[in-house]
Amino acid sequence: MLRSNPRLPRPPGATPLPDAITIREYRDADEPALIALLRELQAAELPHNKNLKPPEELGVWYVDRLRENCAAMSGVILMAVGGTGQQGCAVLYTAVDEHEDAEERPHRYALVSELVVTASARGTGVGKALLAECERRAKSAGRGEVFIAVYAANATAQRLYRDAGFTEVKIRLKKALS
Repeated sequence: MLRSNPRLPRPPGATPLPDAITIREYRDADEPALIALLRELQAAELPHNKNLKPPEELGVWYVDRLRENCAAMSGVILMAVGGTGQQGCAVLYTAVDEHEDAEERPHRYALVSELVVTASARGTGVGKALLAECERRAKSAGRGEVFIAVYAANATAQRLYRDAGFTEVKIRLKKALS
């Protein structure tokens, strides 16, 4: 768990957290806040992918799916909690097996599948801190790489990820057919 208290030991290279922010594992009591965060993420991504479900359709079933995926892929749901409540979340899977690309050797990696920071907390370092904790946990799980996906039009998230050291690996293109 990362805390903003400077007296607590912090992982090397960890991003300082905003005052009074703690990153901790999800608790059952976080469910309403987690659903609200996931809906906020869905609303932000909907303009980039019209096939996504409307944000209001995300609910307990989606949290259950994330928890099932966490159990299957050694994952964790992380919450960024501060003075005004839950300010962000990230979902990290540390045992994702690559086997879809026949030309690649099977390997295991870490994946940040969801990352969202509330509008009021954006730009305060919460996203950087969530990513840093994901990286720390991926390293602790013995992973040599961590992946994250982002929509091409989401320049703000891309900047955050590049600033954190992520680089493009594969670009997927789409063409709408009329």
